[in-house]
Amino acid sequence: MFANARFPQGEGGKAALSHMNEAHNEGTRWALAPLDIADDSQVLDIGCGGGLAMSLLRQKFNGGVVAGVDYSPTAVEETTKFNMSAVERGDCTVTQGSVSELPFEDSHFDLVTAFETVYFWPELTQDFEEVLRVLRPGGKFLIFNATDGLTKEHESWAEQIEGMRIYTVDELCATLRQAGFEEPGVDTCEGKSWIRVVARKP
Repeated sequence: MFANARFPQGEGGKAALSHMNEAHNEGTRWALAPLDIADDSQVLDIGCGGGLAMSLLRQKFNGGVVAGVDYSPTAVEETTKFNMSAVERGDCTVTQGSVSELPFEDSHFDLVTAFETVYFWPELTQDFEEVLRVLRPGGKFLIFNATDGLTKEHESWAEQIEGMRIYTVDELCATLRQAGFEEPGVDTCEGKSWIRVVARKP
């Protein structure tokens, strides 16, 4: 399972993505609960994985499009299957691509989300700058991580998964400011190590 956390592939990757949809359900719903998305918005989910977040985002507003991007072809395939009805209606699109070079035009999205995925972004400052590029002025960037970087037991995840880095809230906020975002807002969940960070493009 750990081997497919960063880059799901093959049958093992499909099983990992299905598990992620189940394991991330509660946290993803918590992160999205206070979010108000205007109708006809353009929304992008980076690292769309198994497609759960895109499905939940689609339920929060009418009109517009939820786009997903993932650099794993297996994730693109599984996300498309999970959201097939919405894809066929044109309400969702799924594209293979990298956060470091997003295949979208400047100032296109009202909201960008990243659920349990910034751990694997190769160059965090530059990748946040790329998110800033595709956001419209006033657009928001939501990050959800299930660990705050302060829980010792979670350190083993990064030790077992190649290329994974767990960030603290302070590290994320400092990097967002460096990339050009306004001062981020932060929420935590009582009794859990979950964090929700929302930053706005000036």
